Amino acid sequence: MSSAVQVRKERLTLERANRMLRSRADLIDRGRTDAWIAAGVASGVLVRVRRGHYAPAASWGRLWPEGRHLLRVLAVHRDAVAPPIFCGASAAVIHGFPLYRHEPARVHVAIPQPGHAGSSSDVLRHRLDLSDEDVVEVAGMRVTSPLCTVFDVSRVLSTEAAQSIADAGLRRFAVTGHRRTRTSPGSGTTTCSAASAMRTGRRARSGAGRSRRSPTGGPSCPARA
Repeated sequence: MSSAVQVRKERLTLERANRMLRSRADLIDRGRTDAWIAAGVASGVLVRVRRGHYAPAASWGRLWPEGRHLLRVLAVHRDAVAPPIFCGASAAVIHGFPLYRHEPARVHVAIPQPGHAGSSSDVLRHRLDLSDEDVVEVAGMRVTSPLCTVFDVSRVLSTEAAQSIADAGLRRFAVTGHRRTRTSPGSGTTTCSAASAMRTGRRARSGAGRSRRSPTGGPSCPARA
């Protein structure tokens, strides 16, 4: 008989993510040292979420993939000089959408066209043509709107993940005529028109020859990373 203990997984809210994620500066302010941090990571007490950002290993182990990725997104947001626009699967976890067992390897960020799309080991940057209505603010983070996020991510993830995100999105939207509205936590009421989704579809079709189904969870519209 197996003696393995099944760990009960937990959902992570943005509020709790902010409390869980600790920077090196936070830990130093609390009286910890670099040696203590290094020992904590080596012994498995701490998880290095990103360079200079840590989380308790016990809490990390109880998180679903969405929660672990949310912590990585939050770490990128804290490190950014200018507020980035999160897109793809990274936008999905900010909006609270499930990823159904998919855990992105990197954080997805949108940059205007034209722009420098240089990526790093943990951040994948995409050149996207976004209008003002395609971007909303959630808890101080800039992110593609819920409708645009659902539209993009549902076309690049697995069928199961796409279905779970679409179902979650439908539960959030109140459809009235040709406009869909929802309230984003901390951002008031935001809107994303059907025309925005149509425009996103035209972007994807215009780049169909260059884009392909991506396993990374990034936007499916033409993006050169």
